[in-house]
Amino acid sequence: MLPNTLQQLIDQHQATNEHWQHDEAAMQAALTTDDSQQQPTYIKSITIIGGFFATVFLLGFLTSVGLYQSPGALIVVGTLLVAGGVYIDRQQLHLMLETMAITAVVFGCFMLLFGLYDSIEDDDAIIVFSTFLFAAIFATAGGYLLRFIGAAASLLCLPALAMEKDSGAGLHICLVAMAAGLMLLHQQEASLLKAGKWLARRLPSLQLALAIALLTTLFVPGKSGIMPEAQPYALACGCCMLVLLGIAAWQIPALKKLGKWVPLAIVAALAATVFNPAIGGSALVALLGFGYGYRTSWWLGMAALLYYVSQYYYNLSWTLLQKSIMMAATGIALLLFYYFAFGKNKQA
Repeated sequence: MLPNTLQQLIDQHQATNEHWQHDEAAMQAALTTDDSQQQPTYIKSITIIGGFFATVFLLGFLTSVGLYQSPGALIVVGTLLVAGGVYIDRQQLHLMLETMAITAVVFGCFMLLFGLYDSIEDDDAIIVFSTFLFAAIFATAGGYLLRFIGAAASLLCLPALAMEKDSGAGLHICLVAMAAGLMLLHQQEASLLKAGKWLARRLPSLQLALAIALLTTLFVPGKSGIMPEAQPYALACGCCMLVLLGIAAWQIPALKKLGKWVPLAIVAALAATVFNPAIGGSALVALLGFGYGYRTSWWLGMAALLYYVSQYYYNLSWTLLQKSIMMAATGIALLLFYYFAFGKNKQA
């Protein structure tokens, strides 16, 4: 027997559509499927953290036997851990096995990269190899968390290479490309989900990884003094972020209902921060999370936005009186925006 609520929904649908048919046996089998392994992501994360702590003792043992003194041994053992971890993760057998697989892959990557660095001592080559290694893990992993780790690590290797080359232009190109890619992933989500099962399974982890990689990379231009070579390109990157922000706001259905002036108001409100692309980038992540229903991106974007705005305010070479006037004017502008955007609709 099917649950009463589901049976009522089926009866209501059959009343309006006489030709509709359903497989009651298949529904019953789906409802009785063992879903004990379908744990929330935070439970899996806590379990994986426990696995990392347990692996520390294994690393201590490997250190005591002198494994880290041989680059060749590091490469071999690291390769075996990565390959074995990805294979186990693809089987999706048990939560503990998934934890073991992710832990093995992460520490296997560290051992493999350390072994290669001891052998070739070329930072650029190691970063390029890491990009392809983590991309391969993302492409072949079976679980959400390992896909996310592979995608985020691979994406972060690109700005790391730009920083290694002291290329401010390269860093800002990475930022703009990440922001544009994140926007396209959200806007074309329906088409990408229909493109194939392989991409549909990896799209959620790729979206979150791209958002976190973008917010993490924005820390470099958002914090003054980290990379002086990037400062001359901050204005161009900030302008690109504002353009992407306006395009994203224009495409979000919830904002379209408020009026065509809303995207222009959002861009105008952030125009003063054009010299700090971190504010526009974090606002873009928050806006995409809000507009397309991704709470994690929304909270991460808002937290980053608050941090970068506070950092920008702190770095201003203004007097306290000027900063107070700016804060008051910003508050009045936001209150007016809220009234014209939401207040009138509530009164109506």
